[in-house]
Amino acid sequence: MQKIPANRGVILLTAWMDDEGISTKRFAEMIGVSPAHMYRVMSGMYKPSLSLACKINERCGVPEKSWTQEIG
Repeated sequence: MQKIPANRGVILLTAWMDDEGISTKRFAEMIGVSPAHMYRVMSGMYKPSLSLACKINERCGVPEKSWTQEIG
């Protein structure tokens, strides 16, 4: 199985969620998406749409452009 490179958005959102003590499921509920979709975004399988990236930014400040910045 090919490893999917992490992107800056996943790293920033994961850090924010850890700091706030929020689960992926709870965050998905907060921004109005299914937990399954949010898990796919957080695993790097999917990149969020611009609309979803904007919702994430509004909730926790992760810049929209960070989802296109691949790490390693």
